[in-house]
Amino acid sequence: MIFLSIKIFVFLMLCAVGCVAGVGIYTYMLFMAAGSKATAEIIFFISVCVVLVLSAGFLSAITYSKRKRRELNRITKMARVNGVIAAERFSKFGRFGIQLQSLFEDILRVSEMRSVRIAYLNNAVSVVCNHTPLPMLIVDITGTIQYVSNGYIKKISDEEKSIVGMHLLDVYSEINFEEVLSKIEKSGSEYTVKTEKLVFNFLPIFSKENLPAGVLVTIEKSSLLSQGSSAVKQLYESVKQKDVEADETLNERGESTDTSRITDRKPDFFDSMKKRFFNMFGQNNG
Repeated sequence: MIFLSIKIFVFLMLCAVGCVAGVGIYTYMLFMAAGSKATAEIIFFISVCVVLVLSAGFLSAITYSKRKRRELNRITKMARVNGVIAAERFSKFGRFGIQLQSLFEDILRVSEMRSVRIAYLNNAVSVVCNHTPLPMLIVDITGTIQYVSNGYIKKISDEEKSIVGMHLLDVYSEINFEEVLSKIEKSGSEYTVKTEKLVFNFLPIFSKENLPAGVLVTIEKSSLLSQGSSAVKQLYESVKQKDVEADETLNERGESTDTSRITDRKPDFFDSMKKRFFNMFGQNNG
């Protein structure tokens, strides 16, 4: 009755009352035509009593149904707020209440297991972020920063306040997070963004549905050598070419360039620059 539509129930009630009343009236008229007035009045009285009993029963059932619906709504609200419900509240629903209580306990048990797992994963991520030297951020699908590693605080961050809870765009305005997220969804792999000072590597975190649920962002500082050892090599070749031109100029002037003269003369500017950049380039490649 709790789950029966009120409209359907009222329709059935009217059909039952109408049938009893119709049969009573028809029988009354039939006996009156046969001259049995006393019998007709008795049958009519009985039909009226049946109609009244049916109406009272139907109205009582509707009232009971509404009361149980309100009780079920109170239990639902209490479960949402407290997460715990007294067993006697389910006993008001009879055998259906026992089944409802068993279902609620199973749901509560599964919910507790999930909450324990979520707390475990949250603590595990916090421990990793607090002890990793790698500068990284973990942001959700909206771009809000959820975790910050200890390496980021020591190597990258120059802010005194915490950036947890802030949007990635508020911290790094040069990053278009929506574009990065679109690239990750299409490729299903990491995506790299290079700026003047930093290099961002975006690694997607997928959900059970294989959709991006978050992003792990590793950050590295850009440097002259990391941005391009080729630039250092070009600079070294330029210095070397200038040194060759200087030797050719000495030859044109008729000055001796034999080994003794070169050994005796002091290293000029190009010699020192060549040696310095050669050492830098060699360390970078080594």
